[in-house]
Amino acid sequence: DPARDRFFVLRQDRNEVLVFDASTYAQTATLRTLNQPRSMAITHDRRYLLVGSNLSAYLSVYDLETLELDRLVLTRDYVQSIATSANAILIATHPAGGGDNKIHRVDLGARVSTPLPTLGVFDNKISANTVLVGSGNGRYILVAQGDGNLMLYDAVADTFTVSRKESTPLVGAYAASNYDQFAVGNAILNNSLVPVRRWADSESGKSSGFAFLDNHIAFRLTAPDASAPGVLQRVDLAAMTGIKPTRTSEAGVLGETTNPFTRSLAILPNRSALVALTTSGITVFPWAFDEGAAPPRLDRIVNAADGTQPIAPGGLISLFGSDLSPVSQSSRQIPLPTILGESCLTVNGMPVPVMFVSPGQINAQLPFAVDGTTQIVLRTPGGVSDGFNVTILPAAPSIFRTSIAGHDARIATVVRSSNSLMVTPTNPIHRGDVLTIYATGLGRTNPAVESGVPSPAEPLASVLNTPTVTLGGVPMAVEFAGLTPGEVGVYQINVRIDARAPLGLDVPLNISQGSGGTTVSVRVVE
Repeated sequence: DPARDRFFVLRQDRNEVLVFDASTYAQTATLRTLNQPRSMAITHDRRYLLVGSNLSAYLSVYDLETLELDRLVLTRDYVQSIATSANAILIATHPAGGGDNKIHRVDLGARVSTPLPTLGVFDNKISANTVLVGSGNGRYILVAQGDGNLMLYDAVADTFTVSRKESTPLVGAYAASNYDQFAVGNAILNNSLVPVRRWADSESGKSSGFAFLDNHIAFRLTAPDASAPGVLQRVDLAAMTGIKPTRTSEAGVLGETTNPFTRSLAILPNRSALVALTTSGITVFPWAFDEGAAPPRLDRIVNAADGTQPIAPGGLISLFGSDLSPVSQSSRQIPLPTILGESCLTVNGMPVPVMFVSPGQINAQLPFAVDGTTQIVLRTPGGVSDGFNVTILPAAPSIFRTSIAGHDARIATVVRSSNSLMVTPTNPIHRGDVLTIYATGLGRTNPAVESGVPSPAEPLASVLNTPTVTLGGVPMAVEFAGLTPGEVGVYQINVRIDARAPLGLDVPLNISQGSGGTTVSVRVVE
């Protein structure tokens, strides 16, 4: 929305349009849609947002000033794609009751759409996988069909003037410029819909997104497949060559058999950045994304509780190295994002929920589904790190350390239930106390909890392997061991102190679980 410095993202699984501020990237509103929203476009006068849905015979019209639903337009058929021009609003439809797929013309005033009798000299019959896109200046609407057919509507002539068929099916990105150029898949076309440049998939991958900028530069996003990093590059439209292809953390959204076309890349109205739909969400690329940047290097991986190894599934970890992220950024988003500050971490190819990134450190939660010998890889705008090999044990308990006033050293996070204060030399453990020990690395739970998601309070998620807790070698009764409700990757162990516990200033409090264990010293009194 260039008039209001924002952008929109369709979320089909929730029947929503998400509204984002193009300066802060913060979500500012959510628009409810009809069933399975599939396409959207802004009218040429910049007053309305149009949203078509795959399972509704109406077109939703939202006022861009108020973000309220302004009206519904009866289409009678399901809307597959929308495009606007200075002279017409066209929609590609799929018949609700059977018959041919057709292109309709929309009359916003009359709140109805009507199938065009013909598409110029051509029959109004289109394939099921048909998409439309209009040029920003309102002159053209490009029609691309999965079977290879291309058509061009000219707003000046108010009819379809060009039709051409490619020899192979069409798939990937589609876009229209203000300068008589169009993009479909890995090809750029002139206003006769003849390719003037075509990239092979082997050069940079499958087409995902394409965006024209003025008359000399465009941007294209590609990837070999959905699980690989993507490639973002500028395109010199005069020379028809790619410039400085830059690897992205993950691939843009790629087409599928039933939905071969994608629109995964857009230039923000203020030209400060580009936004892309990638495999795990929305990725923002800085305008100077292709300036030189060093690839990340991983040096050390430890648990986030006490800064030691080993580490365990579901536990919180800290990674140290260099060039780990171009920015320092933390996230309160729930579930935790798998991309933060343009950095994406994977374990054996599985995305890792991340809570903090900086050039020298990343804090994250290991997925519950990994253990054994694993390889950790970090992807940033600067490149991809070498694989860092690490062994993940089924359980590796580690007690969190906390800095509190009046104590030089970091204190183990052990809390007395009687006063809800941490155990210190001045607040020692008493025989008969109930303690809550906060830790990480206690492994999988029952019920299982999804990685990056806070643990539930009902039912409590108990660890599969209950740890053994001793105080001065005397076993303590474990009343609960599992994930702390409302927290991500934080466990707690509730224990009752036995009357036989030894007294002293430095009594070892030990937690053992499987082959892992940890010990802290505490003061115990009568």
